[in-house]
Amino acid sequence: MEPIHINVTPAAKRVVVISGDGLRGDRTFENQMIHTPYLKTKVFNEGTWGISHTRVPTETRPCHLAMLGGVYEDPSAVTKQWRMSDFNFDTVFNESSYSLGFGAPDIIGILQRSISSEKFESYYFNNKLEDFSKDGTASDIWVRDQVISFFDGAKTDASRNEKLRRDKVVFFYHFNGLDTTGHAFLPQSEKYAENIELVDSLVKEVVEKMEDFYGHDNQTAYIFTGDHGMSPAGNHGDGETVVTSTPFIAWGAGIQKPIKKYKSGHDDFSKDWGLDEYQRVDIEQADITPLVAALNGINFPINSVGLLPVNYLGTSENYKSEAVFTNAKQLLNIYLKKVEIKKEQVFYFKPYPPLSEYEQILTKIETLIKEGNHEAAQEESIKLQHTSLDAIRYMQHYDWSYLMTVVILGYTGSIIYSLTFTIKTYCFQKKKKVQILGNNSIVLVCIVFGLISLYLYINQSPMHYYIYSFFPVFFLILGLKEKEELKYFFNNFIKTKSFYFIGYVIGIELLVYAFFHRSIFTIGYAFLGLGVPFILNKRLIKEHRVFIICWALTCCCTGIFSLLNPNKTENMVILWLGGIMMFCVSVAFIIYFNKHPDSEASKATHYNRIILLLLETINIFISLIIITNTSKNLKEENGLPSLNKNISWTIFLVSFLLPLIYGTFVKQPFMYRCVFIFIGMATPYIILSLSYEMAFYFFIGIVSILWIKLEQLNYLYNQEDIGLPVSHSKYTLIKDRLEIDDIEMDNRGNDDEMGSGENINISLSEENEILDSNEENENVQKSAEHRILVPDDLRISLIFYFLLTSAFFGTGNIASIASFSLQSVYRLITLYEPFTMAFLLILKIFIPFILPSICSSIICRIVDLPVFSIFALTTSLTDLGTINFFLHVRDEGSWLDIGVSISHFVIANCIQIFSVVLYCLTYFLSRKAKV
Repeated sequence: MEPIHINVTPAAKRVVVISGDGLRGDRTFENQMIHTPYLKTKVFNEGTWGISHTRVPTETRPCHLAMLGGVYEDPSAVTKQWRMSDFNFDTVFNESSYSLGFGAPDIIGILQRSISSEKFESYYFNNKLEDFSKDGTASDIWVRDQVISFFDGAKTDASRNEKLRRDKVVFFYHFNGLDTTGHAFLPQSEKYAENIELVDSLVKEVVEKMEDFYGHDNQTAYIFTGDHGMSPAGNHGDGETVVTSTPFIAWGAGIQKPIKKYKSGHDDFSKDWGLDEYQRVDIEQADITPLVAALNGINFPINSVGLLPVNYLGTSENYKSEAVFTNAKQLLNIYLKKVEIKKEQVFYFKPYPPLSEYEQILTKIETLIKEGNHEAAQEESIKLQHTSLDAIRYMQHYDWSYLMTVVILGYTGSIIYSLTFTIKTYCFQKKKKVQILGNNSIVLVCIVFGLISLYLYINQSPMHYYIYSFFPVFFLILGLKEKEELKYFFNNFIKTKSFYFIGYVIGIELLVYAFFHRSIFTIGYAFLGLGVPFILNKRLIKEHRVFIICWALTCCCTGIFSLLNPNKTENMVILWLGGIMMFCVSVAFIIYFNKHPDSEASKATHYNRIILLLLETINIFISLIIITNTSKNLKEENGLPSLNKNISWTIFLVSFLLPLIYGTFVKQPFMYRCVFIFIGMATPYIILSLSYEMAFYFFIGIVSILWIKLEQLNYLYNQEDIGLPVSHSKYTLIKDRLEIDDIEMDNRGNDDEMGSGENINISLSEENEILDSNEENENVQKSAEHRILVPDDLRISLIFYFLLTSAFFGTGNIASIASFSLQSVYRLITLYEPFTMAFLLILKIFIPFILPSICSSIICRIVDLPVFSIFALTTSLTDLGTINFFLHVRDEGSWLDIGVSISHFVIANCIQIFSVVLYCLTYFLSRKAKV
C-alpha cells in the first residue's frame, strides 16, 4: 500500500502531541477545570475539547500505538514481551520530515528502536525516576527541563535549528508522572490533583518556549490528551469508564475555535463539570492519528483505522473535504489490500457487497469536491469511511465460521477423549491398556486431516489454521472409537445416576455465570456449608454436629468475600484482623500437635516440627509489624526503608520456601503437612495484601482442611454401612476389597447400582445382579491399592473445581485487570521493575490455590482413589464451561464488554493449563503425607 496525503497546503507546519500518562478525563475537567487553569484558557478561548475513548487493554503501549499509529494492537502481543517490543506499524513519526520525543523509556525507548534515527530524535529518563514510594512529579519536571534545554540549544546549533524549522514536524511530550502518582496515591487523592496542576503549568512553559522559538508564527497545532485513565484503586487495564475516558484538548493552527452555538455532546459523565456552555466533541483514540496527518500534511499512516474528527478542523470547507476524503481513501486502501491478498489465497472469494463498485463512489466524491458541494462531499466521504471500516471488519471475519466450527469441535473432541481416557484408566478394576493411537486410528487421522490440509493448502491458509484443524480430528477420532468406555459412562454416570451428572453440569454452568456475577460464589459457599452435609452419610449430622456447624459457618464466612468490592485500597485494620486470626489459629494448631504427637515419629522429629510451626507463626506477627511501619513510611513519602525491605524479603522467602522443602521428601501426617503449608504461605500473602485478602486466605484454608475431614468421615461411615472393617483410632480404612476378576459389558446395558462413595467394585454379570457382600465374604481378597471412580466422586470433583475457581474471584475480579493493584508489591519493591512486580502479583494469585489442590490430592488417597483420578475427571468435564465462554466472546459493542468476554475465555483456558501444573506440584508436595 502506498501512503496518501491531502492535496492542499497543510494548516500547520508542526504538530505537538502531549500525553499525560494515566490522566483521567473527569479529574481534568471537573469543577470548570479547576486543576488545569492554563488548559482552561485553551478550551474557553482557543480550541475544541472532548473525551478520547481508549480501548481495552488500557495499557501504556497499546494506547500510545492507537494514538500515534491509529492501530489497535492485538492483545495477543502480550506474549511477545509486549511492553518493550517494537512498534511494527506505520506511525505519524515515520511519515514526518523530522520528529522529536521526550518521556518515559517504555514509550520513547520503543519509538527509538522502531523509527529511523534520521526521522526521530529521542530523550528518555532513567527508570529510577519511576519510584512508587513517591509522587511522579520528578519525571514530569525532567521532561520540561529537557524540552526547554533542547530549544535553547537549537539557537546555537545550526543542524538542530534546521530540523526544527522544517515543515511536517511532529513533537511528542510524554508526562509519565501522573501514572506513577495515581498508582502510588490513587487518582482521587490530593497528590494526583497536585500532579495534574503541575503538568498544566509544565505544558504552559513548554508551549511558551516553543512559541518564542518560532516567533509566534501561528503555524503550530497542539494536542493534549492521555493514554488511559485510572480506576479508583489506582489501576488500569480494563474497560471501566474512568479508565477508558481521557481528556482531549486541541488548539492552535488549523484547529476549530470554541463552539458555543451547539452545546451538544454532554451526558451524565460531564454534566457536573460546569462546561455545558462549550460543545463537547468526543473521539476514539485512533482518530488522533488522522487528525495529526490532516493538520500537518503528512501521509496518513497506512495501517491507521482512525476516523478524521472533522469537527476539530478550523479550516476552509475545501480543506475539510479533501482531508476527510483522503482519510476515506486510506481506509479503503486497507480493505482493497486485504482483498488482493485473499483473492490470491482462496479458490472462491466473495467481496464485501457495498464496496463492489467503489470506483463510482470515489468518482462521485471527487466530482462533488470539484463542484464545490463540500457538504455533500463530506457526507459521502464519511459514509465511505464507515463502509470501509465495516469492510475491513468483514475481511477480518472472513474465515470466522470455519474457525468457530473447528474450535468448538476441538473442545468437544477434547472432552470426549479426556473422558474416555479417564474411564479407561480409573473406572475399571482390572486396568485396561491405554493405547493412544492404534493402527486404524492413525490411518483415519491421516486421511481426514490430509483432506482438510488439502483444502487449507488450496486456500493458502496460515499455519495456525492447520494446527486448529488437527486437534478436533485427533481428539474426536480417538475419543469416539472408545465406544465401550462411552457406553460405560452413559450407563453408570448418566442413566442410572443422573442426579449426580445433572448436578455436576448445573454446577459448571453456575460457575460460568459466576464469572459475570461474583455473588454466585456466595450462593455456592452457602450450599457447600448448609446443603452438602445433607447429601452425605446421615450419620455425619447425627454424630458430628459441632463439626458440621463449624463447617457451615466457615463456608458461609468464605462466601462473604465475593460480595465485597474487588477494587481494594489499603486498610491496615482489616489486614491486621486477618493476620491476627491467622496467628491465633497457628498457635492453636501448635498446641494441638504438641498434645497429639505423631506416634510413629521420634521426639526429635516431633520437636523439629513444632519449632518449624512456631517459626512460621512468629513470621506472621513480624510481617504485620513490618508492613505497618512500611505503610506509614510510604504514606509519609519517606520511601521504602532498606531495613524494612530486607526483613520483608527475608521472612517472605523463608516462610515461602520452608513448606516447599521440609516434608517434601520426609513422611509426615497429612494434617500436619496441610497445616504447615497453610501457615507457611500466610506470611508472603500478608506482605502482598492490602485489605481483606488475608481474611479470605484464612477462611478458604480452613474450608480446605475441614473438607478433608468431611470426606474422610463420609467415606468412613459409608464403609461401615456396607460392612467393611475400619480402624477407628486413626480414621483410616483397612484395605480390604472385593476384587473384580472381569468386567463384561454387553449390548443389553448395565443396570448396576453403586452406592454413594462405596469402594466395592462390582462385577457386571449378565444378570446384572448385585451380590450381597456378606454372602461373598469367603471370596473377599485383598485387592489392588485403589478403588474405581463412581458417580458420587463427581461431587468431590465439583467441590475441587469450585474451590479452585473461587480462589481466583475471592478477593479480586480477575476478569478485570485493574482489580490487582501494584500497591501489593510496594512492601518489597517500589522502583519500576515490571517483571519482578508481575511475578509477585502472579504469586499472590497463586498462593490461595495451593492448599485446596493439596487437600484434593490427600482426599483421593483417603477415599482410596488414584491421586490423579479426581483431577482427570475434573479436566474431562470442565471444558463444558470453556465452550460457553468461547461462544460469549464478542468483538462488537462496548469495549468493556469486549474486553471482559475475551478475558473470561482466556481465564477459563488458563485455569485448565494452570491446574495441570498446580496439581502436579501439589502432588509432589503432598506425596509423603501419611493418611
